[in-house]
Amino acid sequence: MKSRLVVYGSSLLLLISGALEAGLTEQKAAFEKAIVVEEIHGRVEEALGLYQKIVDEATEPSLAAQAQLRIGICYEKLGLEEAQAAFQKVIDDFPGQEREVAIAREKLTRLTKFFTEIDRQPHFRKLDIP
Repeated sequence: MKSRLVVYGSSLLLLISGALEAGLTEQKAAFEKAIVVEEIHGRVEEALGLYQKIVDEATEPSLAAQAQLRIGICYEKLGLEEAQAAFQKVIDDFPGQEREVAIAREKLTRLTKFFTEIDRQPHFRKLDIP
């Protein structure tokens, strides 16, 4: 009886770990698909949705952090200020993911500097004087 319990318990653990691995593999495949959509096909807006779904559903923090970082990069490519919030979210939500946090900090620093410089530059208007 006891040996049966050990066998059933071991089998259950193997099934659970296999299911978790399959889910992670599926999420990694979705991440790779999003990269192809963004980088190869150039459909940045579509990739944004794919990355967001990965962030929402990821069971692995490193994968979620990578997807959140890619969201920031997509916004950056589109020239949208939302990139700053996306990079800040990497820093705030995934502090344990050192590589992604370092990249997000660097990009956030550059973007902040860029938007600050834009605000300081003079604006010229053409005046029609009769």
